Amino acid sequence: MSLDVPHHEVLAKAVEKPDHAARIDGDEFALLLPGTDERGTASVIENIEQLIALNNQFYSATTLSLSMGPRRASPANGWKPPCNARTR
Repeated sequence: MSLDVPHHEVLAKAVEKPDHAARIDGDEFALLLPGTDERGTASVIENIEQLIALNNQFYSATTLSLSMGPRRASPANGWKPPCNARTR
């Protein structure tokens, strides 16, 4: 997968399998964190913020910033499983 550098560097360090970082459109990215609860999501966001601060210490000519907010996929907010997903 190819993301913008340094976005790619920060997001690649912040997520490990089975999690994924993906470009949605232009400069918009999504992190897919299957099985991660609210506490785990907050920890990932905090880790990304720390990585951004570290990145900006070393590459101060161009300041990196990301706007982040969690969104939980559930039927209550309109998410539907893919048609080929198995249900139990």
